[in-house]
Amino acid sequence: GQVLLFQNRRGYAPVLKCQFCAWTAECPNCDITLTYHQAIQDLKCHFCGYRQRKQDQCPDCGNYDLHLLGTGTERLEEIVERLIPGIRVARFDYDTTRSKKSQEKILHAFRNKELDVLVGTQMITKGFDFEHIDLVGVINADSLWSFPDFRASERAFQLLMQVAGRAGRREKQGRVYIQAFKTDHPVLSDLVSGDFKRFYDREIRERREFVYPPIYGLIAIWFKHRDFSKTKMAASWFAQAVQGKIGKRLLGPVDPPIVRVRNQYQQVIYIRTEKLPKTNNRIKQLLLNARNKMRTIKELRQIQVILDIDPY
Repeated sequence: GQVLLFQNRRGYAPVLKCQFCAWTAECPNCDITLTYHQAIQDLKCHFCGYRQRKQDQCPDCGNYDLHLLGTGTERLEEIVERLIPGIRVARFDYDTTRSKKSQEKILHAFRNKELDVLVGTQMITKGFDFEHIDLVGVINADSLWSFPDFRASERAFQLLMQVAGRAGRREKQGRVYIQAFKTDHPVLSDLVSGDFKRFYDREIRERREFVYPPIYGLIAIWFKHRDFSKTKMAASWFAQAVQGKIGKRLLGPVDPPIVRVRNQYQQVIYIRTEKLPKTNNRIKQLLLNARNKMRTIKELRQIQVILDIDPY
């Protein structure tokens, strides 16, 4: 049979780090490490597209002991080829499927059993019906539910259920192996037992307790500017302007997971609302009024303010 290996990270390695002084290669425009892509031998930012050549010497301490840490689809493909000489393996991710022709070529070869293993990102998890897959492997599943988002467990459960469904789609039963450090995580136990109702009941109970969708509505207000201090000032001013009429349903301002993207610093405020049309219309008007008033303040008028209603 054939094998599908799912790794939700493209590139060769997500981190280039000096083992002597702990320097890491980071994007000059975004607060994120550069991912090494072996095919082009470049370090690349997956947010703004910045690229630079991979250096052999640490720019901070001059040490030559630089290590590539972590595993992306490119490295996983290399590992499979090294472990099983002669195996026919291909990679299905954004880097190898930029054109429709290249995507169709890989899928055609896999369907015709010209390939033994297909390594890919979540692009391979849904929408494909492969007849001969006997085994699905998920690499580092912990990354799926570790993201700081109230929907992380829900998305992880969906993704794992979808990728697991690629195996054994005909008369022969398939196998699914999931690699994880936190093997007692509720997402895994519910997935293995196939108990969707237990997963749903726990998630909906937590959403109700902590006032999150789908029980309640959610509004995210984003503040963006090239000056970090002005961005924080604008977010704080806005929060104070609406706090009195919203109360405890307002969260923030807080740093998002990535504070700087494309040289724009970001702050975010969340407002949890009742799912009542009159209430939501009142809150939306309150936010629009606050944004308009903020634009009359000279120091804050250049701040970009984005109101994102139900951003989930």
